[in-house]
Amino acid sequence: TYVSIYLFQADVCHAYQLLRNGGLKEENIIVFMYDDIAYNEENPRPGIIINNPHGDDVYKGVPKDYTGENVTVNNFFAAILGNKSALTGGSGKVVNSGPNDHIFIYYSDHGGPGVLG
Repeated sequence: TYVSIYLFQADVCHAYQLLRNGGLKEENIIVFMYDDIAYNEENPRPGIIINNPHGDDVYKGVPKDYTGENVTVNNFFAAILGNKSALTGGSGKVVNSGPNDHIFIYYSDHGGPGVLG
């Protein structure tokens, strides 16, 4: 349902805002989310996503690197492995790191049978 998926995308947007406000550069953040709630007919505030009842809009400014049908396992692996040639759709942004770098992955989902979550 709309309500059950809202919180996961709101959490992704909130995590993005925390990272940016903490000083991480946008070029070092890759966002995967379905992006189907901000303008959903059930959203009482079209174009706005909040993550608490009195919260600010956490959707504003979030890049849409991989959304909708481009949110796939293959694109996820290609992005974190830096394999641009394996991408199908999306922004083309991939992790550009070396053997001594650390990456942070924030994953938010409700899961289900046969689904990582």
